Amino acid sequence: MLDDRLYWAISVLGLLSLPGDRAPLSAWAIGRALQAPDNGLRTVLTSLTRAGLLTAEAGRDGRVYRPAREVPDGLTVADVYRALDGSPEWGGGDQAAIHREAESVLLAGLASLPLADLLAETGFLPVTGPHSGDPEGGRRTLH
Repeated sequence: MLDDRLYWAISVLGLLSLPGDRAPLSAWAIGRALQAPDNGLRTVLTSLTRAGLLTAEAGRDGRVYRPAREVPDGLTVADVYRALDGSPEWGGGDQAAIHREAESVLLAGLASLPLADLLAETGFLPVTGPHSGDPEGGRRTLH
């Protein structure tokens, strides 16, 4: 499942994490800002909404999306992966066992990567944290 959907999900959360008072964005506006393909983006938005990371409401030109809540540093890339209905069905046999083990190792690595840190490192969020003078102690808000 580590495909374009994870990339677009992280990008969507990054876009909606930009500091400032932001209005909710339509799928069209998100897609245009990220230069994302419409068909895959809508699937990602639906998954993130079902997982409680985004909220969707009726807007003038269709559904609009905004972050569902403040996201503490504890939210990891693995949480985003799982929000995308991450685990494929591998079937049975030795090959399936190898795939499941590989995914388990992958998830362990993703679980050690806080989403807020990844967004800060990629420039979506300003760097904050206990050593940055941030009065909130490293909490970031997805707005």
